[in-house]
Amino acid sequence: MAKISTLHINNFKFFSESKPIEVDGKHLLIYGENGSGKSSIYWALYTLLESSFKKNDDIKKYFDKQDPKNLINIYATSTEANNYDSFISISLDNNNDYKIAYNEFSINENVNAIESRRASDFLTYRFAYKIHDFKHGKEIELFDLFLNEIFPYVISSKDLKYQEYIGEIEYSTRILSTAWNSYLANGLTRYRNAKNQRVRSDTARANPYKDLAKDFDNEVLRILGEIITIGNQVLEQLGYSDIKFTLDYSNIAFNEVGDAETPTIKLRITKFNGQNNPFKFPQSFLNEARLTAVALAIRLGFLESRLSTAELKLLVLDDLLISLDMSNRRRVLDLLLTKYASVYQLFILTHERSFYEKIRRQISLKNEESNWKYIEMYEDTRQLPPRPYIKKSASYFESAEQHFIQFDFPATANYLRKACEQLLDELLPLRFLLDSNGERIWQLGNLLIKAEEYFNALPISVQPVNELKECLKTLLNPLSHADLEAPVYRQELLDIFESYNKLRLYKQLEKLILCEKDKHVTFTLIDHSSSANTLSWDITLHEDLIAIRLPGEEYRLAYCKFTAIWAKNGDSQPKPISGENDITRFYEDACRKTGNVPEDIFDILYAKD
Repeated sequence: MAKISTLHINNFKFFSESKPIEVDGKHLLIYGENGSGKSSIYWALYTLLESSFKKNDDIKKYFDKQDPKNLINIYATSTEANNYDSFISISLDNNNDYKIAYNEFSINENVNAIESRRASDFLTYRFAYKIHDFKHGKEIELFDLFLNEIFPYVISSKDLKYQEYIGEIEYSTRILSTAWNSYLANGLTRYRNAKNQRVRSDTARANPYKDLAKDFDNEVLRILGEIITIGNQVLEQLGYSDIKFTLDYSNIAFNEVGDAETPTIKLRITKFNGQNNPFKFPQSFLNEARLTAVALAIRLGFLESRLSTAELKLLVLDDLLISLDMSNRRRVLDLLLTKYASVYQLFILTHERSFYEKIRRQISLKNEESNWKYIEMYEDTRQLPPRPYIKKSASYFESAEQHFIQFDFPATANYLRKACEQLLDELLPLRFLLDSNGERIWQLGNLLIKAEEYFNALPISVQPVNELKECLKTLLNPLSHADLEAPVYRQELLDIFESYNKLRLYKQLEKLILCEKDKHVTFTLIDHSSSANTLSWDITLHEDLIAIRLPGEEYRLAYCKFTAIWAKNGDSQPKPISGENDITRFYEDACRKTGNVPEDIFDILYAKD
């Protein structure tokens, strides 16, 4: 699958004359304040790929200043008659290009572009709002929404045929929206037989029209079935296992003269909090977050029904999650990063700075930074006309590196401090990020204390933490607090960079849950030190038993609080042992006392209910 390398938007919507945006075949995360042109990027990409479905004149109108529907930047000036050098283009990493402009329409003849549009999707909060926009007492009827936003991109499993009886010409399509808009919605009464007489609904001449309606019904039911199945799975992944939905479709009916009447697609909630078919009007009982989750599940469910292969598969999201709270956003984001990032090139746009930073943190936690680019957008009003100001969004660590090579050592130290705080915030479990009062810890010194506690509990080396604690005393604090008399040494900063990189390797720590909290593990030994009795130990876990490893190392057991009992020769009254936290050492001590050579701890532990 190819990916976008550069995006060039020129004299289109808020963009005036501009340079290409370098994407480099990566996913793109964009923060843009309101009025910065962020949504112009969304609409540029949408307009470009959507044009693959359009006729030449319909593409040209976007770039024709005389057309009231033009999207030319309002400050653009013409270079020649009605030519404002307005265009949208993308370059792919396979050296193919897509472009639309005043006299450039070839995209509608480009099979790769057409398939790419059908395989891609563009999501905003508006889709969810359309599902919200029903008054109490009105059923949520979605046929028009599906007709405009889903059916144009559905490829039917068979040709959908109809006949114009003048000349006996047969037409066919595999696009559901075309089958309805061009054939079925026009009605049987518009067709004429060879004698130019209206086709009656009770004659054989009407059968192809009725057959087309049946085929249309079957294809709609097929696609709805896929959306329902996958959409309910998505709801569970979003944390809404208490909600199930269906989409009820009414087959096409015919009026008295044989014309097809508009069918309906009604959203039904079939399960809510254990109740079956609890209400008729979901908008009156589901809060905004739940109804938005259902809408999102419908749309993501449809992704599975799109073309599975295409030159470009793009998923663009513009402020999609603004009606969800942060916990629900996190679930959606996790789904995007784990399931869809491997299948699509993602463009995520948001006007919320805090959410932008949380997305970056999620990407960092998954060690996926190398697959993403980050940009920030602002409205540049320093000169007229106003225009987008786009800058690469550097991480704290990248900013530290940039200031270091410019010999700005105080700024380097400040950014290194922020980078270390952010990294520790990503590495530590939530319970290690809270103080005794349950308040969040932010200061680096306190975070390092907690990090030492956590790493000792795993256990993994605390050396990078100790190195940073030493640097905190001698370098980071004086520089961060503008102590101008503090000596600044380049080597000390280099040491901090090195310690940070050691600590960053801990993001690659692998954890494997072997046995869950409150369950038991056992092992048995022959006592060679006395009378060859059989000794057995039954260990009750008070935490999950986890195996851990860093890159290049073998798995080992993490510390885990436990208590144990032991018995001799199956004694019915085993003896308790006081609590411990190192099962590996506990086992090795038992081996030493009984004259056994310790084996691999993973081979001798047996889990039981």
